[in-house]
Amino acid sequence: MYIQYVNNYGAASKLIEQMRKDIPKFSSFLVNQSSNLADNFVQQPLEALLILPIQRLPRYELLLRDIIKHTWKEHKEYELLQQALKSVNEMTNVINESKRQAENMDTALDLQQRITNLSEDLIQPHRKYMYSGTLTEIELGKPVAQRSLFLFSDILIISAEKTRKFSNISHYEEICILKLGECDAASISRYSIVIYIFLK
Repeated sequence: MYIQYVNNYGAASKLIEQMRKDIPKFSSFLVNQSSNLADNFVQQPLEALLILPIQRLPRYELLLRDIIKHTWKEHKEYELLQQALKSVNEMTNVINESKRQAENMDTALDLQQRITNLSEDLIQPHRKYMYSGTLTEIELGKPVAQRSLFLFSDILIISAEKTRKFSNISHYEEICILKLGECDAASISRYSIVIYIFLK
C-alpha cells in the first residue's frame, strides 16, 4: 500500500493542481475543509499533507542515525538500533526501485502514445527506458534533418519530431527501430552519449 502511495503521489499532485485551475468549487472545498483540521494542520493545503507520509521514512532514517551516533556500542539496544536502521534502508531501497520502475513505465506509455507509425509495442516486461536525445542527420557532409532518439535497454528508436497543426503539440514519427541485440554499440564520454552502430 505504501509503495503504491509513493508511486502515485506525483500523478495525484498534478491532478489536484489541474482540478484547482479547472474547477473553482473544488478549490473552495479544499480551503473550507482545511479550516476544520486539527491545530497542527489548520490551513495546510492538501498537497502539504499528501507529502507527509513520503517524508516519514527519510525522517526515521535520520532519527535512527542520530540515536546510534549518541549510543555507545556496548549498550544493550545498540544492535537493535542497527537492525532497525538496516530495515529502514532496505525498505527505502525497495520503494525507490519501485518508483523508478513506475516512472519508467509512465515514460514508455507516454512515448507509445506520442510516436506515430510505431512498429513495436514499447511496453515489455524486460524493457527499460534509458535515454533520449537529438542528433543531426548528415548526407554527403551536409546536415539534412534533426532526428529524435529514444534509447531503451534493447532497442533504439530513431524518429522525426512533428508538430500538429492548430495545436502546436509535438509528436514523433518513427523512422526506424534498431534492435541492439543485432548491433554492436558503444557509448563513450561521461557527459555525452555517442553511439556507434555496426549492423551485424
